[in-house]
Amino acid sequence: MRSTWERRVIPRWRSSSISARLSENLPVIKRKNLGVKVPSQIHAEVTEKVNRWRYSPTLGVAADLLNYAHVEEVREILKEPAHYIRNFPELSHQILSVAKHVLGVDEYPEYGKTPYIYNEIARLKKHLRVNPRDAVACIDLARHYAVNNQASHARRLILTSLDLARDNRFILRSASRFYLNLHDPDRSLHILKNSDRTAEDPWLLASMISVETILDKPPKYFRRAKAMVESKRFAPVHLAELSATLATLHLNTGNLKNARKLFNVSLTNPNDNTVAQAVWAANEFSMSLAIDPAWFSNDFSSEASYYALEKTGDYRNALKAAREWFEDEPFSIRPLQAGSFVASILGEFKIAEDLIRQALLLDPYCIDAKNNLVFALTAQNKTADAIELLNEICLIEMKNNDELSGHTLANRGMLYYRLFDIENGHKNYLRSISKFEREKSYASRDVAIAYWAKEALLASDEKAGEIFLHAKKVIGQDSFAAKLVFASMTQVTEKEKDKIENSIVQISKLNSIKTWEYDKSKNTLIMSRRDPFKT
Repeated sequence: MRSTWERRVIPRWRSSSISARLSENLPVIKRKNLGVKVPSQIHAEVTEKVNRWRYSPTLGVAADLLNYAHVEEVREILKEPAHYIRNFPELSHQILSVAKHVLGVDEYPEYGKTPYIYNEIARLKKHLRVNPRDAVACIDLARHYAVNNQASHARRLILTSLDLARDNRFILRSASRFYLNLHDPDRSLHILKNSDRTAEDPWLLASMISVETILDKPPKYFRRAKAMVESKRFAPVHLAELSATLATLHLNTGNLKNARKLFNVSLTNPNDNTVAQAVWAANEFSMSLAIDPAWFSNDFSSEASYYALEKTGDYRNALKAAREWFEDEPFSIRPLQAGSFVASILGEFKIAEDLIRQALLLDPYCIDAKNNLVFALTAQNKTADAIELLNEICLIEMKNNDELSGHTLANRGMLYYRLFDIENGHKNYLRSISKFEREKSYASRDVAIAYWAKEALLASDEKAGEIFLHAKKVIGQDSFAAKLVFASMTQVTEKEKDKIENSIVQISKLNSIKTWEYDKSKNTLIMSRRDPFKT
């Protein structure tokens, strides 16, 4: 199972109606133009504008007034123009949604319910027939298609929206994220580089640098980005993602001092993406950062909450946070992978299987997700299905890397133990742990050792006691997942052993399972009927 990954500050992709009231879509205002306005001054300014609007109420001015909707102190004053706007249901969904937000009737998507997606697709298609040049509606419709796993439909709409509004920040960031989800970072980078606005907009600059690091390219505008943060020409909210992006660059080069400094800058006025990056970095690099607990109560804090809860071993609530994270990013497999991991640690293997199968619908080629599925299947003694999938993984990894990953080796070890081939189970777990140690993936190593001890006990390995003592010695104090697995060993009963032993009947199926090998010299696949796990 994979519990961690390398996170970047890549753009969020939310519907326009939600994004319109978040900081990443506010106009970029340079600090010198902000003056010294405090909430009371903004309150007085908006009150004056609303009073003037009352004498001659117009739709245009009412819509302009909603640009202040992100300022909590003035929302009460804005209720009157918000009510006025709701009398015009033919207006764009984005404006009507902001009006609802002001009135305290926020609506959030229900992606768990299929009719919601189809209703939204139908609504947006009808809108675009009347307003074919609405680039924002094109992006919204593309997002629904991406959620519905209709990438070709989404791609056409993304290209249309870029033709209509090539320098719109919301369009650029959304399109960039779409191509990242398709594992096409080159296209994502091209979109950002192709806009004249990117070099001047800190939000777009942060996105571009993040994509460049994914491609292992030196950031083209690194000096410009550094100067932008240091000059403090922009309000802190506009520098949050850029500062976090530069901090992550420093992390990757081992400069923790500068990374910590820049993360603290990013947390001056952060958005949910910045908070998630900071919590992830604090966990992965054992950094001490000033994380305000109040940030986790934000409506969009589910990803950050997942990292915080998983790190402290609160897996039940981490599973809830992973589900909420998926509601926020229903086109992404990462929250599903996260949920599958914590469900497995909790022993909820059917839930883990269901979540990871959903992830594979979104990305059928993700090896990490396939390995998580192998684990969930094996834990439920669905060994025949697990063997077939593991063969596929072994073939791909040997073809691409000429070696097996630590996760694949651990899964092989578990499967061998479940089939009572103790020698090969022992050997594969040992290779897995060795590989994790070489890669310094200590969290994964600890989980593998914990499961090794548990599987050895279940299979009555004569070395189970020795493995148990080794696990007890090696597992770190903060390896909560490994410790929970380790603790569950005391609950192993004879009934559970009998359940595993009953699955031995599936061994007879091994002889009929067709396995494949890749011959590099001949560039062909060779079918064989030998041990399906040999490489």
